Amino acid sequence: MTKKSIAILAALLLPLALFAAETAIKSDSQAYADIKTLSDNSVIDGAVEKESLTRAEAAGFVANGAENVRSGKAADASAEDLEKLYGLVKMFQTDMMAKGMPLGDIEDMLVLIKVKQERLNKQAIEDKADKLLANTGFKINGEGAVYMTDLNLNGNAFTANERYRPITQHLDLIFSAKPSKSIYGEAIFRIENLYGGFWGAQNIYGVRRFFIEGENNLLKFTAGDYRAKLTPFTMWAVEDERPYEAKVFSDKKEMNKKELYLGDNKWPLTGGMVSGRYGLFDAVGLEVDIMAARVGGAAATVATPYSDIVSAINYVTYTASNFVYPHDRYLAAGRLASDCGLKDMLKIGLNFTEIKDAEDTGVMHGSPYMDNYVGSADANLQLLGIVKIYGEFAYSGYYVGTTLPASHVYAGLTQTVNSYLCDTAVKAGASAELFNTKLEGYFSVVGNSFTAYAAQTRMYDEAVNFPYLTQNNTWNASKYYYGLNNVTYPFTRYNQSIMAGYLPTGRNLMPYSNYLNYALPYGDSTPNRQGFTAKLSGNYLNGMLAPSAKFVYTTEFTPFVSGGPRDFLVVEGGLKAKIWKIAATAGYKFEKSQNYKLSPADVDLTTGIIDAGLEFEPNGKWLFTAGFSNTAFSGNDVPYSYNASSGLWEYASATQAYDTAIMSYGASIEHRFAQTVTLGLSYTGTVITDNMDTANSFMAQEIDLKIIYRF
Repeated sequence: MTKKSIAILAALLLPLALFAAETAIKSDSQAYADIKTLSDNSVIDGAVEKESLTRAEAAGFVANGAENVRSGKAADASAEDLEKLYGLVKMFQTDMMAKGMPLGDIEDMLVLIKVKQERLNKQAIEDKADKLLANTGFKINGEGAVYMTDLNLNGNAFTANERYRPITQHLDLIFSAKPSKSIYGEAIFRIENLYGGFWGAQNIYGVRRFFIEGENNLLKFTAGDYRAKLTPFTMWAVEDERPYEAKVFSDKKEMNKKELYLGDNKWPLTGGMVSGRYGLFDAVGLEVDIMAARVGGAAATVATPYSDIVSAINYVTYTASNFVYPHDRYLAAGRLASDCGLKDMLKIGLNFTEIKDAEDTGVMHGSPYMDNYVGSADANLQLLGIVKIYGEFAYSGYYVGTTLPASHVYAGLTQTVNSYLCDTAVKAGASAELFNTKLEGYFSVVGNSFTAYAAQTRMYDEAVNFPYLTQNNTWNASKYYYGLNNVTYPFTRYNQSIMAGYLPTGRNLMPYSNYLNYALPYGDSTPNRQGFTAKLSGNYLNGMLAPSAKFVYTTEFTPFVSGGPRDFLVVEGGLKAKIWKIAATAGYKFEKSQNYKLSPADVDLTTGIIDAGLEFEPNGKWLFTAGFSNTAFSGNDVPYSYNASSGLWEYASATQAYDTAIMSYGASIEHRFAQTVTLGLSYTGTVITDNMDTANSFMAQEIDLKIIYRF
């Protein structure tokens, strides 16, 4: 452009600039309204407080908004905001030039604003399409993973080192359909392969989960697979708590629980569930939940050695890891709850659970059939938003019936035909929360014969568990057996089924480690216990510090062995801290079982558990963790173990001495390549030392690699 041309352009623009500087933008104009809206939406910095603006002032606001969009400071600006800003830049470009902004920069701003606006419009169209497809239509997405585990077992307990190195991959295809707004169906189909095989040789495939759900104004239903819980006395998946366990260890547990649809104290069930939420007289809230499930089929095999019937009865095939259901087994449960018109202040509920064999099913109709029902009433009262008072009372009935002559006595059961063994359980407590500090405590009494299988079944199957964790959750390829393509691998085994046995009380529940949580191994429903629990916890400095302390004292009131009942004492405390991008946890648990009246030795078992963990997350892509755990137990106790002579799981008739330590350590690295792809590498080692018999000592070392991708 020549100097003459520039002079002519300047001469033409100067009067316009002078005129623009003197013209006011009043509050009733569209330009003023747009600038005010952009200011309110934080696209423009500063508040628009004057009743009118000069063009120079308005141009300053507009230039500020355009710069915020360019720099990303106004990244949350909507498409409508960008449309307003685009119009304002065009309107005030002359004024912006008069303030010294080059015309080329203004044009670049206009292009940038329009590009961002089009991207938002495109995203809105895609979101609308996805929403439409989710509401009505058919969809396929899912998750895939590759796992490599290298587990080395060595030490005195092994004549030669044992090494397991499975490499597996699986693909979960999630098929979902929503033919109408109120009906939804989903099925998960898994394809799994053991590395080293070829198609048809080492592959497993099948439907892992399937359900259909629907709802209208009156109710919501689910048919197929679902997860459920009611109360700790009626239906509750019991899980041992380790609140301060390091992430490198807890991640392994969470992976395996996810594989089995466990967690949140819910049981995975297959059947149907109906629920409704209603308002009566526009004041009283009413909740109704009804569910049913099939929990066992006649002649179906399940790995539960503790569900043994005496082997002399020929209708059951029993080995150390095998039990055959004589009948089909079903569960029915329900809950009716109301706020009594007091909204969040009060809620009362009535609960019922029953597990029953269908006596007309199975090959041998004369087999014993089992019936276990539990009814309970619970209440929760909130006072001033600070204090909560709660309680539950439950009544149970347990019966094993048979059409065999009454003279037949199996598994030590002396009950008569058509006779239920009944007992009660009660829990009452209160909690108060103020200034981020919470204090809670409760007292409970659970009868020796209180039987609630749906609330007393443990997630961890201690009969077949190992004292170390393993990573590869694809090892659990089928519902009951822990193996892949007939290859069995060591695995910390989780139980995903409600287990109910035919044995008399005291012998009919799952076994548990007598050095871990022996005060309440079956949670709140642990039979033959009375005592109290108190807990103090807090969360301070916006989550930087979260300490807690817990105290439990409980005792048996009906001794399983001569000499009197045992007493149990638990003291636990720890701290979770987060500073900058570093999180640390540390905790200690002391547990003691005692009774100084038994012979030949007193019960005096002491357990100490140390947990410590460290996490460092420099950004959203990388995570580094390290952890340590040490469990040491020594003394004498009466174990709940398998009696080879009687073929029963029961409390031993005499005390047994212990002096063992289980020390674990580990570290992991995790990297998220994108929102959908995660790579993880970890190492863990566990040293098991039996100080009473070194022949039982050994070490487990494990390296794990995982790649998880979602689509």
